[in-house]
Amino acid sequence: MFALFRFDLPIAVTEQLVAQLDQMKTSPLTDDELKKLADYQTELAEVQKLPKIRQGVYVIYLGDKAVYAGKADNLRARLGDHKFKLSGRRNIDHSKMGFKCLLLEASWSTSANESLLIEHYKTKGQCEWNLNGFGINDPGKNRDGAIPNAFDKAFPINEDWEVTDLTDKETVGDILSKLKDQLPFLLRYTVDEESGKKAVSLKGVPRTAKSVVLKVAQTLGAGWQLMLFKGYITLYRANRPYDHGTVLYP
Repeated sequence: MFALFRFDLPIAVTEQLVAQLDQMKTSPLTDDELKKLADYQTELAEVQKLPKIRQGVYVIYLGDKAVYAGKADNLRARLGDHKFKLSGRRNIDHSKMGFKCLLLEASWSTSANESLLIEHYKTKGQCEWNLNGFGINDPGKNRDGAIPNAFDKAFPINEDWEVTDLTDKETVGDILSKLKDQLPFLLRYTVDEESGKKAVSLKGVPRTAKSVVLKVAQTLGAGWQLMLFKGYITLYRANRPYDHGTVLYP
């Protein structure tokens, strides 16, 4: 009798990854725990006398339920990005957010299949945030006003997020740049050089994202449109209707 043996390495690796993840305790998704991860990476590199291992797989939990799984070239940075995004969302008990992760040596990282990992949790009715809008990629301007994804519907942005590093007098361009750098959700805008140089008085304006960007829109004046969506804010020189969104200005 004859047969050809085919070994499915990605499936085998996924099964072992899941088995080890299931045995691990969930760590709180906090700055302290992420620092512990970074320290562990450093210690591991020193012991093995090899470059620091950054890549790996991870699972994010809300309570005892896995809500998102992924693979990253830099685990510490990716988990930090997810934590930051979650910090700007309503309806989430952040004390219940946790994670598990496994660092992978380069030889095994290529064999770890993200799709198979997600599929494993999906078959168990978990990882509902995967493919539902929780990812960190910007969907782009062409998606403005589209039907909100499931994640944004359940956990809309906190437009009253407090902002810092703003004086009482700034330019439009400087304000928008500072907001974009520090907001844990998308602020999408387009301003030309002339508009960007306009002076904005922020004296007496509450230092929240909504209040500050509204003041910017009011300063820019007629022809500008400020919109609040479930997952982001936009400011464009435009006047168009949206089926899904709230007009903040005019």
